[in-house]
Amino acid sequence: MKSFKKVMAGMLMGIMVIGMLTGCGGDPVADDFEKLGKRVVRVSAAINGQEQTVPYRVGAFYYNDGNGLYIIVGYENKDALSEFEILAKSLGISGIGGERSSGLGRFEIEEYAECDDLLEMIGTQSDYHMTLSVSLPNESELESVLEDARYKIIKRSGFVASSNYRERRKKDLYVLAAGACVTHKFEGDIYDVGSDDGHAVYRYAKPVFMEVRV
Repeated sequence: MKSFKKVMAGMLMGIMVIGMLTGCGGDPVADDFEKLGKRVVRVSAAINGQEQTVPYRVGAFYYNDGNGLYIIVGYENKDALSEFEILAKSLGISGIGGERSSGLGRFEIEEYAECDDLLEMIGTQSDYHMTLSVSLPNESELESVLEDARYKIIKRSGFVASSNYRERRKKDLYVLAAGACVTHKFEGDIYDVGSDDGHAVYRYAKPVFMEVRV
């Protein structure tokens, strides 16, 4: 887990923005989700032993060809990148989110060339910095970061994907939503959201910044 945390700390997870889906320098990003994919609702049934089946609805979003989720990964050396790629491919096979047992949440990793325009906006210095990912300043940073900041606080929770974990629900963590604008950059942290009776369960809350010119 120490090795895993080190790799994750080197990642600039972030842009899982359903935006840059046509690629850098391509067509303008569609504001209409119908151009990105389609949202569907299907009915499933929960079967518990001999009990009567209980139907429930499951919502899903299917991307059109050429669309998907994008991330940016920062790394210090090739070994860290290689380990990340192994973890990402493994995660793609098992899936993320709910209903993994029904085949939802699976994905394939494709590497794209660097997008110079985007990287320039990320690396440029400015008076204001906008987060592209959910994030949370560590305790020593919190007061200075929130000064003159514009942000929305959201809750992150969920369940632990481990059959050996007695308390399956993760601890709630309140974070800054993507799109927060701050005048002071911060490092954030990786937080343990597991219970006291199990192994560590990490929540990544380090920011990726895009500079904002006012």
